[in-house]
Amino acid sequence: MFFICTVFKFITKRMASLLLSQLDSCSALLESRIALKQLVLSKPTYIDMIFKMAMDSTCKNHHKACWILELILIDDPSLIHHHINTFCHSLSNIKHESAKRPMAKIAFQLVSSSEFHLNASQENLILETALEWLISQTKIATQCYALDILSELSATYPELLEISRSIIDQRYATSKPSFQRRSEKFVRRHFATDQKKK
Repeated sequence: MFFICTVFKFITKRMASLLLSQLDSCSALLESRIALKQLVLSKPTYIDMIFKMAMDSTCKNHHKACWILELILIDDPSLIHHHINTFCHSLSNIKHESAKRPMAKIAFQLVSSSEFHLNASQENLILETALEWLISQTKIATQCYALDILSELSATYPELLEISRSIIDQRYATSKPSFQRRSEKFVRRHFATDQKKK
């Protein structure tokens, strides 16, 4: 039994080392990311490894692991089911700007798809992080996903509508066009009757 455990640990360590090496050489080019995604999907053990690397902000290439995780979950969203709680608890610890956008996209997928059933604690963790992204100086793509997340969660937490509207009103004039368009979509969706009254 000891021999089997030793062999298993050796193989796991070797696989982790190979995956880290592949992450090191991965670039932001789509072809590079897709190649690594396919490698991860070809070996089920890699899926848990890439998830742990994506959630560990101390990992050197954790932002690249986030890129790959996003692509994996586009192919098969069900692969996140066993990791939802860890994802929600780790979300606020994501600080690397290149990691935030894919994580925001995954968070939006969790709150908007009927395939996932989050508990109140998990929803609150995502909600708080989305609000933080919306009011911080994070990149526009992440802010846009944050607004989409808040829009979805407002069905359960209606107070989010006025909070989000207030943030939009403060930032709209100085925001980039992509955020302005997303803001307009948010206002049309949730405040259409107010617009008609004006």
